[in-house]
Amino acid sequence: DDLSEVLHAAGYEIFYWDTHRMADHDLGYVQAAGYATDRLPYPQTPEFLLALDKLSEDPSAKLAVFAAFSVTHSPYDPTVLESLKLKHPSHSLTRMDPSTFDRLYDLYLKNTLPLSTRYERTVATLGLTAEDEVNLAIMLDGLYSANIDRLDLLFRGLLDQIDQRRLRDDSLIIFTADHGESMNEAKSNTRWNHAGTLRTEVLTVPWLIAGSAVVPGSYEFVTRSIDVAPTVAGLIGLNGSPQWQGVNLAPVLRGEAAPPRLVAYSRRAGVAAGGDPADQKFHNAWAAVRDRNLIAKYRRLDGILGYRVYDVSSDPEEMNDILDFTNPRHVELVHALKCYRVKLWRAYREHYTRTAVPEDAEETLRSLGYIE
Repeated sequence: DDLSEVLHAAGYEIFYWDTHRMADHDLGYVQAAGYATDRLPYPQTPEFLLALDKLSEDPSAKLAVFAAFSVTHSPYDPTVLESLKLKHPSHSLTRMDPSTFDRLYDLYLKNTLPLSTRYERTVATLGLTAEDEVNLAIMLDGLYSANIDRLDLLFRGLLDQIDQRRLRDDSLIIFTADHGESMNEAKSNTRWNHAGTLRTEVLTVPWLIAGSAVVPGSYEFVTRSIDVAPTVAGLIGLNGSPQWQGVNLAPVLRGEAAPPRLVAYSRRAGVAAGGDPADQKFHNAWAAVRDRNLIAKYRRLDGILGYRVYDVSSDPEEMNDILDFTNPRHVELVHALKCYRVKLWRAYREHYTRTAVPEDAEETLRSLGYIE
């Protein structure tokens, strides 16, 4: 069962904005949704307003709203340029010549994945000048920032509708993300994207919770995406599905328990895709494990594939590999990562099958910048 099914079984009406095609209701996301739409989460959506009005009129009614905003997803939407000029008039993008913007955006749209994953080679292939590179970075940074502003505006609008009906005190508001974004970091293997990388800025995502059920504060301990569903269920007094693997952190957020020591595992997407999991591609797949301030990674750096350890509290950009095999914590992390990679390999070897994919899968993945 997913979270929507647990909520629906408890009497909640489920409303879903499934604007990300990889999280589509038809693909099994938010399975219990009584209403699902692929429109953006506009605050004036009539069906949303009707659902809120029902809550206002019927004290026994319960509603769970899921909204996949997706407006910050690459390739970045250029229609926000005018709003950038209004909100951030000093941004360099607002002074870019329109013909330069049009030329570079067309080039970016046609080469989103190559520019993201093979930047230097693609720059050379396209014959971009040093000035083009500077302008490209200015353009994409500006568009990403403007789309974040757009997300803020949409989210604020949804909250305003809740507040207008005086429903906030009876609401639990959750904001989180499935990944961050790697921008123009020189040491990253991915730029202006998130696919195929284990950068800290991609793995570290916001998790904001507002409601009377939580004690205000900032929590620095490690959490995982798998902890979101059991925690949401716990905060509203429900038992999660026995199939869920995450931890219910509701007692911590209520101030009733100390934060547990959680270890977060990650792997590069697409391991063994397109081939037998026993082949070399799988053995070269990147993986990571985070324990408090330390993160250990199996990754390629300067052409060498191996284990690295970083202290992300003092080195958030992961510039300095501090792996020391005389340090017990480093040894423990690397051992945990090795075990995780073996577990992945065995799972893929045991369950791997070649299955037919939907006819539009390739087009969808290409439009989202995951494949060429």
